[in-house]
Amino acid sequence: MYCFRCGTKVDDKVEYCPHCGANIKEELSRYNYSPNENDYIKPTINLEQSHEEQFTYSKNYSNIKNTKINTNKIEVNKDSDYVKAYIGNNYEKIKNLIFSLPCFFLGPLYLFYRKLYSVGFIWLIFLIIFISSPILYFISAIIMATSFKSIYFSHITKKITTIEKTYQGLDYETIKDKCQKIGGTSLIIPTIIISIILMIIIVSIIVIVDNINNKFNTTRVNILKENKNYSINNLSYTIPKGFTINYSEDNKYHSYRSYYNDNTCDINLRVTLNADYYENELDYINSMIQININDEISPISTVSINSTEWTYVTVKSEYSTQTTYVVKKNNNLYKLETSSGNEDITICQQEFDKVINSLTLKK
Repeated sequence: MYCFRCGTKVDDKVEYCPHCGANIKEELSRYNYSPNENDYIKPTINLEQSHEEQFTYSKNYSNIKNTKINTNKIEVNKDSDYVKAYIGNNYEKIKNLIFSLPCFFLGPLYLFYRKLYSVGFIWLIFLIIFISSPILYFISAIIMATSFKSIYFSHITKKITTIEKTYQGLDYETIKDKCQKIGGTSLIIPTIIISIILMIIIVSIIVIVDNINNKFNTTRVNILKENKNYSINNLSYTIPKGFTINYSEDNKYHSYRSYYNDNTCDINLRVTLNADYYENELDYINSMIQININDEISPISTVSINSTEWTYVTVKSEYSTQTTYVVKKNNNLYKLETSSGNEDITICQQEFDKVINSLTLKK
């Protein structure tokens, strides 16, 4: 017998036409009808109709729509049921896309979601290589969002062609079901990537917090629990308890800090060897002390500390008060710098005086 839709010769036991996928029994039932009471001749089904008769009847009366027939295979294009089944619910939206916002904002994650794995991995590698260039990412995102529809439909066409070849001979509904299962969307890879990113962020936060804690704990350990004597070159001095060592560079530079009610008290000592380019202490102060137009500066004065004459000056700015003590001895220049970040420097000054009064320069 022949298929009542396309006219292809089929075996009597076949349920579906191997060429067009028509249900043979359904098409056959179209020829059955109930006779009127006045009919005296019982109609019969002529299973030996000609090829041309069967094809003409199928063409005129079949209710199967949107299927394009040729002598070789079912034609698959963007409007076919296979493409609709492969894409899923958002077929109409994607079909009419000009610029894909999900692709622009989600990047490779959206491609993985749409099962464009090869393109997604290439784009991901590109972003990793050029991660430090936001401009390149922005440009690539625009290109991908604009090209997404053409790339996606090209991918779908290849996939459907492969499905048809793999399941050649199966009926239309089965192939459509295969397109739906193979196509669609997947959250597996996007979920894995997001999980990895979250893990990296969490580990980074833990490392940063740990470093901060270590730094804080180290600072607390270095707090002087009692007055301690130090020396820098030929200058010896005492740092009161409560200060921490900020920095120490052998016999050239020492730095200390203390906190009082969230205010800082800083002490810095430095020695400049062979400072013959400064004639004297006054020359150094005039050359090195910098002030702004709104700063208050005291007169340059001298004070005797443990039999050594030190020259000093105080500069008061909007945020701090800094006093610099200088003495030149044996062509070496010694400098003590005290600085308070509080407008009321009374507490800091009490600690500074302990250091100043302990300054002893060896002869």
